[in-house]
Amino acid sequence: PPAAGTTLMRDALTLHVLPMLDLDAYDRLLWGCDLNFVRGEDSFVRAQFAARPLVWQAYRQEEDAHFAKLEAFLRLYCADLSHDGAAALGTLWQAWNREQDLAPAWAAFLDTLPELKRHADVWSQTLARQTDLAANLVKFCNKLLK
Repeated sequence: PPAAGTTLMRDALTLHVLPMLDLDAYDRLLWGCDLNFVRGEDSFVRAQFAARPLVWQAYRQEEDAHFAKLEAFLRLYCADLSHDGAAALGTLWQAWNREQDLAPAWAAFLDTLPELKRHADVWSQTLARQTDLAANLVKFCNKLLK
């Protein structure tokens, strides 16, 4: 893999390889991007709170179990998107996770990017209004004790 500080260019794409960042700097990076490509669960959660469109690559799991997680999230996340927006997002995420050619999916994805930007903002606000896991566990335990 290229070293931190390396810049790679191919056609209209410029890739800057960044060093490892602490969590605060990583969050600022996510907030400053128009589109975030993230890998793994922790980065995936942080990217959702960044309120920017994202493409998630799940960690590979035995028997392709990661595809079930990907599909489950896409069903939930895409529920309020237009048909075209949901299809474009799902097609690109599937291609990215299957390490397939993104070119066929990229144009449709770009066409729906304005909708995906609005959706990412609403999604992040919805997440922020949820109570945290500890509070939900306390409520659950209190119901069991009554």
